[in-house]
Amino acid sequence: NKDSLYQPIQRAVPKFPSLKIPNKLDKSLPYRSKSKLIKGKVNDSIRAVVQEPKDRSINRLLNALNSISTSKDIKQERKQAIKDKLYKKQKSRVEEKAVRKYKARKKSLFKILGQIETSEKRKQMNINSESGSHRGGKRRKH
Repeated sequence: NKDSLYQPIQRAVPKFPSLKIPNKLDKSLPYRSKSKLIKGKVNDSIRAVVQEPKDRSINRLLNALNSISTSKDIKQERKQAIKDKLYKKQKSRVEEKAVRKYKARKKSLFKILGQIETSEKRKQMNINSESGSHRGGKRRKH
């Protein structure tokens, strides 16, 4: 059956007309929403700028200063990153130590509470067992 065979679908790529914004609307829009189409000649934007020797030396000097400052900034960022890493490591150590200390205190607290609880239970058992038979006698250790 020829209908059951798979055949890739061939579709033509749609061509949409370019968006045309009326001039009146384009003028009323804020600058960043205006149409991005370049009006006028393309060659106007590409011009050779001939600089005088004094201007060239000034621009060269400014570019050198700019490159020096950017390299200093990069070095400073690297140093700061290393400092941040060390600080985080130290902070995690201190935090780990605090957690261990907290756990140890909590453990000792619950140990003491458990001892108090068991001693109270023993006292209750001793009071209950002594109340009927031994009045005024010596207590025996069990």
